[in-house]
Formats: sequence, structure tokens, C-alpha cells
Amino acid sequence: DGDRSARLAELRELLAAGDSRAAAAAAERLLKHSGEDAQVLCLAAEAHGNMAKLEEAEAYCRRALTAAPLSPQPHYLLAQLAQERGDTEAAKTLLKTVLYLEATCVPAYLELGDLHAREGNEGRARSMWSAALALLQRLPPDTVLEGCHGSTAAELSAYASSRLGSTPSTPRPAA
Repeated sequence: DGDRSARLAELRELLAAGDSRAAAAAAERLLKHSGEDAQVLCLAAEAHGNMAKLEEAEAYCRRALTAAPLSPQPHYLLAQLAQERGDTEAAKTLLKTVLYLEATCVPAYLELGDLHAREGNEGRARSMWSAALALLQRLPPDTVLEGCHGSTAAELSAYASSRLGSTPSTPRPAA
């Protein structure tokens, strides 16, 4: 439906512009019209997470999982929330679930690689970064990856390559 698509685009634009409060309000309005729409629920979760309302963000993720249990997005958002809480094990489990559901999810490979590196498991980290790099090399360099805050395939490839070159101080583009 064109109206739904336009409202989702508007919601994404609000999030991209950093207006999380307006995005959360827009998501609520959209949910009143669309019911338990997993995409909208995930965007609401992202907005609440951006405002450091982690409990609310998690509640929206749980609702999204009920609406679409096989969608990787709520699992990915829950992994980010687990990292915010410092629960690395839960984050890793959730990211593995994301990869089970969507084996081409570059952000999940990058996040898992970073988590393994922080734990000193360089072998697993390199495996994750290599998998991400292999996926990224299949894309045109200017492809903007969803869930990577505007980062292109070229930028993320450079990050993964630098991590594989053992330069741990390289900051990763926001994913």
C-alpha cells in the first residue's frame, strides 16, 4: 500500500535525521492504523533505543517478534540492547539467530566479529569479519547497507579489511 510505504519512509527519515522523539510518535500513530506491524514496531524500538528508553525499546522488539517470529530485525535490535546492558553472551546468541535467519546480514557479522575480538577470540573474530568482507565484495561499492546508518559497502569493506589486518584501533562505521 502506497500510504503505508510513504509513512514508513517518513518514519525512517525522522530516525535518520536523529529526531527520535518525533519518530516514536509517528510510529505510534502508524501502529494505530496498521496494527502489530513488525517493521513499524522495529522502527519504534529503534526510536526508543536512541532515546535511551531501553525497556520500551525491548518491549517493542518483543511485540515485533510476536508479529513476525522469523524476522531478523527484532533479534538484531535485541542484540544491540543486550550490548547496551553489557550482556555480551545474550548479544552473541541473538546475533547468531540473526545469521541463522538471514545469512547475508553484514552488520551481524561485523558486530559478532567485534564482540569476539573484545573477548580475545581473534580466530572467531577474523572468521566473522572475513564473512562480512566476502558479502560486501559482491555489492557495488556505493551500496548503502540497511541498518548501517548510511555506511556504504566500500566503507564497511575498508573497516572489515582493516580489522583483518589487525589494526584494532580502527573505529567501525555505525551499524
